[in-house]
Amino acid sequence: MLSKIGHFSEVVLNSMIFEMQKKALLRSFGLAELPEFLKKTFSFGVGPSELEPPADAYKAPPFGNSLWERVYDANLPPELSVFLSRPLTNFDFEKEWNNLGFGNLETDLEEFRRNIFLPTDAKCIPLSSLVEKGEYKGIDCALMEGSNNVIFWHGRPAGLIDTDEILIFEKFFCNYKCEEYGAIPRILDIPFGYDFCSTMRLDCDEDIESSHQLFEMYRHEKVPFSLAITTQILESSSRKYLEDVVEWGGSIMSHSVTHPENWGANYEEALWQARESKKIIEAIFGSQYKVEYAVSPFHKNPTYAVQALRDAGYQGFVGGVANSSPEYLLGRSGVVPFVDGIVGHSQQCMLHGDCLLKNGDPLRVYKQAIDRYKRSQRLFGFLDHPFSARYSYGWKSEGDRIDAHLELIDYIRSQGKVVFLNEKAALDFVRKKSSLKWIVEGNRLKASLDETLSDLPVGIEYKSQTMEVRDGDTIQY
Repeated sequence: MLSKIGHFSEVVLNSMIFEMQKKALLRSFGLAELPEFLKKTFSFGVGPSELEPPADAYKAPPFGNSLWERVYDANLPPELSVFLSRPLTNFDFEKEWNNLGFGNLETDLEEFRRNIFLPTDAKCIPLSSLVEKGEYKGIDCALMEGSNNVIFWHGRPAGLIDTDEILIFEKFFCNYKCEEYGAIPRILDIPFGYDFCSTMRLDCDEDIESSHQLFEMYRHEKVPFSLAITTQILESSSRKYLEDVVEWGGSIMSHSVTHPENWGANYEEALWQARESKKIIEAIFGSQYKVEYAVSPFHKNPTYAVQALRDAGYQGFVGGVANSSPEYLLGRSGVVPFVDGIVGHSQQCMLHGDCLLKNGDPLRVYKQAIDRYKRSQRLFGFLDHPFSARYSYGWKSEGDRIDAHLELIDYIRSQGKVVFLNEKAALDFVRKKSSLKWIVEGNRLKASLDETLSDLPVGIEYKSQTMEVRDGDTIQY
């Protein structure tokens, strides 16, 4: 299960190995089924065969939520307290898109039933409960404390990797009862000293020029603006516009040449799409601008496509869709699994007219997403698409679209000390924080950090205290 924590960056891997040598510490990373020895040790009562959850408990219809939800205990230990709840599955657009920023927990019914229990032992501390219309059904996440160890158990093979709930596991692994079990520096997902960090982009696979008016609004509001370009639709008039976006402080990313699903059917096609689109965009700017980042077409990322992006010279990519490529739907930004040398950031918050709610506040789900990101202190990203003659993405007019974007910007500004970043600056920061490594020197840990990647400060949480970390800084373990 080490691959599940690889994207914490090597700070956790290095420190984890050291801490495990230092103490006889057992911390589990999620198991497909609760082992028999744990059932006996911690006296679980009713098991899954007796609970009999309905077949549709975890399934959601298009534009809807699952019948069951997961609710975290309000009385969690302080070092674990994030108190989040969520439906097991949620779709805000068709049966595809989740604006709240977490993966779907759909699985086969038998696996679902195997992983729900009712604990009867006080040594088992439930972290989250499964609930149907307010009625308690059982637990699927718990701490189990023995005489000299503590185990984090989660009843899902993929654990919490694709949701903001990953913070619960991170806080457990790095800081839970640190005086007894030791501590590991946990990298903060947003720049140190800020309450909220946001980035925004338009995915231009239908049109580019129609985004001018929205760009002018963002420029007036002094909020960075980014474009992901499908290069087959580039027109001669687009060149000046792209230069204006970059000159003002925005960024341009590749969105492939022809916008194929999965970047193409195989590695070779994906490599051509990545290389060719990068070359075309860079030809506009000459040597003044390098395209280092991409947005995946349809937001889908099979491993061969991620390998192709890296081999084409990209340093990172944006993906994230709830019904595809779960291995690259990451709950926090950073190093991705299976492909070395590239970082990723999942951005599922799609601001479209056809996702606005009909009753009450039309932007209610988007504001809930911002609240979740604020609570979990994760890097927030949202997107839209320019209009085209074929499709308006549910927007009645450009004025309606601009009003919605302005309201969302205002809500973000209300989150405290906020930093808005273009996509390039955001991914530069992700690369910087992911470069953090620790060197053991006696009873201290010395930080190794590539300061050239971004001017934004990197922070860590250590022994439940947050602090900035620079290259060469040391902390006592």
